[in-house]
Amino acid sequence: MTLDYGHFNVQGIPDREVEPLLAHTRHFHMRGGAPGLVQTKFEDNTTDFGRVLDAMERVGYDGWVEIEYVHDARPGCSECDVIQEIRKFRDFVRGREER
Repeated sequence: MTLDYGHFNVQGIPDREVEPLLAHTRHFHMRGGAPGLVQTKFEDNTTDFGRVLDAMERVGYDGWVEIEYVHDARPGCSECDVIQEIRKFRDFVRGREER
């Protein structure tokens, strides 16, 4: 299963309700999201990706993590510089790996 918290955030579904799906996930999409917006800038993101990465570690996640940003007509998807946002998330993940 591919999991993208952004599809849940846009509907206002809290991270803690999505978290049990990690145990069944083999491919994870990481990008900023918020209620009403399937995609946001890193700074406007409401998903606690630190918590998500901790949960992945707890469940022994060994699948792929893809930093995904798109440019299309969905809410929030045309307001981001996709290259800059990917870099911000890349740096976030690398910083976590260095701990």
